[in-house]
Amino acid sequence: MSGAPRGGGAERPAGSRHPDSPTRVVALGIAVSALWLLSLWGLTGLLLPQGWWGAAAAITSVVTLLTSVGISATRLSYWTVVAIAGLTGGAIWVGRLLAGGRLHRWISAPDTQLAALEGEVLRGVAPLDASAHLHDLVLVLVWVWSLVAVVVLTGGGRSGRAGRARARENTAPSAKRPRDGVPGAVIAALLIATPPMLVPLITDEPTDLAWLFALIALLAAVVWIAATRMTLRGGVAAAGAAALAAGVFAVIPEIPAATWNQDVQYAPVGGYVDDVTIELARDLRAGSTTPVLTYTSDSEQSIYLRLATLSTFEGGTWRPDDTLNPAGVTVADKRVLTGPNGQTGSGGLAALEELAAGKRDDQGRILIETDASELRFSATTGRFIGVRANDPQWAGFEFEFSEDAHQYVDVTIAALRSSWLPLPSGATQVREGDEGAFDATNWVWTRAAETAVADSGMTKRGDTYRAEIVPWHGAESRMLLGFLPPELLQVYPDARQAPRALRPYLDLPGTMPASMQRLREELGAKNLDRIGTGVVLEQYFRQSGQFTYDEAAPYLPGADADSPFAVMDAFLTTKSGYCVHFATTFATLARSLGVPTRVAVGYASRARGETPVAVRSKELHAWPEIYIHHVGWIPFEPTPGGAGLRAQGGGVDTAPTITSEAPDSDSARPDAPEAGAEELAGENGPLTDGELNEAGDPAAPGATTGSAATVWLVTGALAAALLVLTMAPALVRIARRAVRVRAIRAGRQPAGAAWAEFTSLLRDYGRVPGGATAVRPGGIGAAPPRSTGAVMPAPSAQTPDALIAAVLAGGGISSADGRAAADVLVQAVNAERYGPASEQSVSAPRGALRGATREPQREDTERLLGALDTIRAELRERASRRERARARWLPPSLRS
Repeated sequence: MSGAPRGGGAERPAGSRHPDSPTRVVALGIAVSALWLLSLWGLTGLLLPQGWWGAAAAITSVVTLLTSVGISATRLSYWTVVAIAGLTGGAIWVGRLLAGGRLHRWISAPDTQLAALEGEVLRGVAPLDASAHLHDLVLVLVWVWSLVAVVVLTGGGRSGRAGRARARENTAPSAKRPRDGVPGAVIAALLIATPPMLVPLITDEPTDLAWLFALIALLAAVVWIAATRMTLRGGVAAAGAAALAAGVFAVIPEIPAATWNQDVQYAPVGGYVDDVTIELARDLRAGSTTPVLTYTSDSEQSIYLRLATLSTFEGGTWRPDDTLNPAGVTVADKRVLTGPNGQTGSGGLAALEELAAGKRDDQGRILIETDASELRFSATTGRFIGVRANDPQWAGFEFEFSEDAHQYVDVTIAALRSSWLPLPSGATQVREGDEGAFDATNWVWTRAAETAVADSGMTKRGDTYRAEIVPWHGAESRMLLGFLPPELLQVYPDARQAPRALRPYLDLPGTMPASMQRLREELGAKNLDRIGTGVVLEQYFRQSGQFTYDEAAPYLPGADADSPFAVMDAFLTTKSGYCVHFATTFATLARSLGVPTRVAVGYASRARGETPVAVRSKELHAWPEIYIHHVGWIPFEPTPGGAGLRAQGGGVDTAPTITSEAPDSDSARPDAPEAGAEELAGENGPLTDGELNEAGDPAAPGATTGSAATVWLVTGALAAALLVLTMAPALVRIARRAVRVRAIRAGRQPAGAAWAEFTSLLRDYGRVPGGATAVRPGGIGAAPPRSTGAVMPAPSAQTPDALIAAVLAGGGISSADGRAAADVLVQAVNAERYGPASEQSVSAPRGALRGATREPQREDTERLLGALDTIRAELRERASRRERARARWLPPSLRS
């Protein structure tokens, strides 16, 4: 689609067709438009075509056809034509935005729109039924893509500029063949056709062979039409481009069951998530068994791996606690929280000292004595660290741990991608593991919770770290809490009377519906403390037998702005839901009774000591936590099914369960544990060697990095293809020279072969006189589109003598050796073409080499080859670095 010169120039002979004629340019535009349609259709394996494909086809067709028509049928400048075509295509996109009312949202809140798009892409599974906002993004990318392709295809309007320059110089266009459009056509066609060929890398859909053949055929047609003349040579170039496209497709490795995002699981919390609870619900319904991480521990207990905590409840939606600690302390630094909203160190020590009446034990620890027990607290942090029972019922029971004691959980990330670090409850510090590239200093503690957010980046496969945790910080510690004095378990039905630090965890919006008020009144009459309230609510939801665990239950928080409790009210009516329903309703009812609560989101599992345990995506969980002074946040488990119940050793769900999941095949093994005695087989169970390998555990026997190997395979194959593509012109030029040298040595028209090599050298180094065509045995070949040297006069005739005279006169060859070598070549080619066979001898005064019918003399051959070597050396020596690089890697002589 190169732009033809408009106006000026001599007439072309009758019957000849200028390769840049309007017919050819328009035909090329039509062929490229058809290639676009097929290419865009290939992308429907990623995005369903509804809503974007028709508009994308219109944009590409408008940009391509308007450019082709503008170049061939108007006198507008090249960039004016491209600008008009681009603006028209962009108008289609803007028109869609205006019609859909989305332009204002893109202008007023682009960050919000992009965050939503990021979440949609990250969470999507191909083929994605994309939103209108994702359609907007796709169309703008297609618009830019089409503009880049059309500029590459037309070579940036170089031939148009060259044509106008010749007109100013009164140079006849017939003296110069127009620029060959094959290189630009090949690059543009591959630019258009290659992306849809890569779709099988991220989907499990087989390639439609009919579509692929049609795509490659259209690619070949584009290249053929773009050739200088639609001859056999153009067909060969088209076939080469088709072969290159097929090669790109061939190097794509076969990836068994490859699906978009199937092997990567994104956390339900992050900048790309609007509502954590809704995102968690989606993940639960997906039911993925992909291991997101593996871990080991130094104990066997329930492990709640927090991603985030949700404390703010407004408008029916729970918001994550994402405020970072003001000092920017990272998880590499030890931090022990002693207050509900992020206090550390000696917070609350004065009140504790007052409650203890100043008593200390023999080790200087704060001592509180009651009728039932003696309680010990750290003198520096105020944390509860030990108890000795005085009650005869607990005779002899004593538990304590040193202030420096800790337990640990070793985590290895598998498929999880998260900007929030999975940390066990009670985590105080994180140490980097021996494997992987995990950097603890990139993760910053949040202000009010044992959670951490990445300063930059996300978790990735192979990250390993050790989380140190306070001993007995979890559900198992609840048995000790009954010994605490009532002052530490006080409830605040009137939140205004609560300490300021607790009020955010008692806050509720508006008035609760009747169903929740009845339940609150019923529980409030019991006059329970925090632990008692939590236990009663847990038993009500989990053990009463009234509630059903159902992952298909509807969950649409915030849908009714006037009723923030609508989801909980519906849940208490239907008594059917999953962890989010149970956790949020528990937390809300507990707050209404004066108990400070929050909701945590993460993964629930059960540690098996040093045996690696897989945590799968479907084990995402939400649970409520109650704050206990000088102990911390204690998890409760009201959900009667799912991962939380299994984590606490509940085995099979004790409540009626509605689920579409099929039992794991492992449950059919003879040695599988019986239901009720242990967890369901395959749930929170130890990993086999194969599962460890699949999860990416670097310590697994025979572990391999399958996905990394695939990436390296694809990268290597594409790099090799790119290297071959880059070196192809140089290799072709070397091969062409070798053929000519062989012809010279064999005596097959040696002078003609030498002359062809000479003219190719002139083209390669930009030394063709006046930009005119260069003489070869059958006529004059195409000159390079541009010469970087000084402009030399055009030859006075299309003969070898005239060409040599012009080269010498213009300084293309100036040394004495170079002039002598040029004289050898011109004498040889003249003698071979016009002289009698009996006079063909290079040694004759005006002779040349012997003809093809006689054996060449050695001295004749060496003189021709020596002349070529002399001319090549002079041209190279006088060329700039850029000209030498072009002659080696992108020789212009290949365009003829």
